[in-house]
Amino acid sequence: MNPKRGPGREGRDGNERDRDRKDMAFNLAKKMQDMERKKLEAKGVSPEEIKARLNPIWQTADLLLKNQAEELDKMIRAKKEALGQYAGKSKKSLSNLGQRTASEINNIGSKFKGILEGKRNLRNREKEKNDTGSEKKSSQQREPSLAKENKPKGEIPSKRKNPEGREGKDKRNQSDSQTPISVKDLFKGVRKLQKEKAAAQQESAGPKELVRRKDIEKTEQRQKESERKEVEPRPIRTKSEYEEFKKRHPHVEDMPHWFRFGEFQTQQEFDKAQENYPYLESKKSFEKQIDESKQYFADKLKGKETPKPAFVKKIEAREGRRIYEAVHKGPPEAKIESIQDVDKLLDKDPEKRKHHNFREQYHHDKVYFEVTDDWSKMEKELAHEHDVSESTICNYRRKYEPYLISNLRKSEETRIINDWIETTSVDEIHGDVSNPEIERKNLGINPQIRNIDLESIN
Repeated sequence: MNPKRGPGREGRDGNERDRDRKDMAFNLAKKMQDMERKKLEAKGVSPEEIKARLNPIWQTADLLLKNQAEELDKMIRAKKEALGQYAGKSKKSLSNLGQRTASEINNIGSKFKGILEGKRNLRNREKEKNDTGSEKKSSQQREPSLAKENKPKGEIPSKRKNPEGREGKDKRNQSDSQTPISVKDLFKGVRKLQKEKAAAQQESAGPKELVRRKDIEKTEQRQKESERKEVEPRPIRTKSEYEEFKKRHPHVEDMPHWFRFGEFQTQQEFDKAQENYPYLESKKSFEKQIDESKQYFADKLKGKETPKPAFVKKIEAREGRRIYEAVHKGPPEAKIESIQDVDKLLDKDPEKRKHHNFREQYHHDKVYFEVTDDWSKMEKELAHEHDVSESTICNYRRKYEPYLISNLRKSEETRIINDWIETTSVDEIHGDVSNPEIERKNLGINPQIRNIDLESIN
């Protein structure tokens, strides 16, 4: 063994490898020879015949060595050729990439130089115009002061610091255009141009935004004036309180305005409901969503039919869930205890079967119901049986629901809440108001309902 190299295979020489192969072949031949000798001796063959029969075994050992050496040589040659081809391809690809990047940088630099030259030309033209205008004004002056002309020594110094005049500036501009520009300066210039374009676009779009803001302010003023005229009673809980309310305010017909069903009627109702969810203000799109909601309520006051923004729908849905949980002291119960319950919910919402990954999701649901209470086997065995990973089995045993079950549960809960809002009246929540003059109105998703004392709810 070479002392400089390690004891591993990579540190051995070719001679050492050949020796190892010969030793292996010799040991194999010796084992085969011993086995054959024992068999022949058991049969009662003479020793001379045994030697004659064992000679071919040594010949087969030599053939095995030769075949192994040839196969190893072929493998080494193929690997060397593959490595050479890969190295050649990588060199070519790197050279092509370098050429492309260099050409792109040169193109950007030439464009940026052209922009700078155009700006310089514009500045020079503006300066020439200003100079010609100042010369005309000085020639039009009728009577110059004699005291300034007759001063022998106290001449007024010229404002130009450059004694060479315009020619010197032109030379400097030419020398600046010829100097090489670094990549950092180039990208800085491009960013400046992009910022200037964005500022120009904002200036052009400024008047439209001002008009829109004025319209929003006008609508808000109208809403405030209309709210001042309306009566704002407090929530009604019992029949006696309702009768007292009717005595105090006989001109108010039906239930109060904030029990209207289905949607927010004014911007103020929406703002009060939105205060219950302050964490939504941390999102980037919050200001944009608020502007859309203001525009929606402004159009609603004017009588325009505009589609309801997604943010308003979200707040309405959350208010409905909040009221339901306050009345029932908890979320709705959507029972999904077996794969049959999953099938029933899928029949209600068949679009979920069209999902591109539906089969895999449904398989995970089956595995979830089979594995949650099965502690007779190890996680490894169950994962192998159901063709899933061990981590999924571990999560399902801890009652972590898969995606399809959790999604179906959410949709079923929203369906239960919407049905409850449509079928439940205000009288059922706020006491037995058995007055035939009052129309039974559905529950309104209004934030003032949060002022209701939950202990008084039946």
